[in-house]
Formats: sequence, structure tokens, C-alpha cells
Amino acid sequence: MPFADAAFQYINCCGALHLFDRPEAALREIARILDPGGFLCVQTTIRPVRSAGLAYFLERFIRFGFFDEQKLQDLLARQGFNLVESQRHRISFTFLAKPAS
Repeated sequence: MPFADAAFQYINCCGALHLFDRPEAALREIARILDPGGFLCVQTTIRPVRSAGLAYFLERFIRFGFFDEQKLQDLLARQGFNLVESQRHRISFTFLAKPAS
């Protein structure tokens, strides 16, 4: 992204992280431009526990992505983020994170 390091106090990524080809690269770049005391707010999708094949169809045929909740939390930690709070409602997962100190 064409922004200076630590340029933003708050970054919102609503409904897009699960669509990126390389979410780890996106989070790495977000971490670069986020102020060390800043916050990242994200709404993304989590794989449903039961979907009767709908999740498979969405991923395979219309490129709708889902994260596994634990793998997403591991990805955030690897990119230097700590979860402040999170909430899941069906497939919607919203969280607030900040850079690890």
C-alpha cells in the first residue's frame, strides 16, 4: 500500500480479508502501516460447522472464502497481532486486534 509506516491509528477491513489471495501478505502490510498503538477492526467469514455442502459450493464455484477460526487466530499472531476482542455469529466473525508489543 502506498502509505508510510505507522501512518494510521485505525484500520478497518470489512468483508474483504477472506477474499484476498494472500491474506497473510495483506495482514503483514496492514501491520506495517498501522501505528504501534493503533487498532485493526475486521469482519470476515468463518467456516460453518454444518452447511449441507453450501460452504463447499460457495468456495469452489463463486470463490467465496472462509477461514477456520483457530487458523485465522494463528495467522494474526504470526503477523504480529493480538486479539483484543472478537464475536462470532454464524459465519460472520468480527474482531478488534492491535499490534503485539
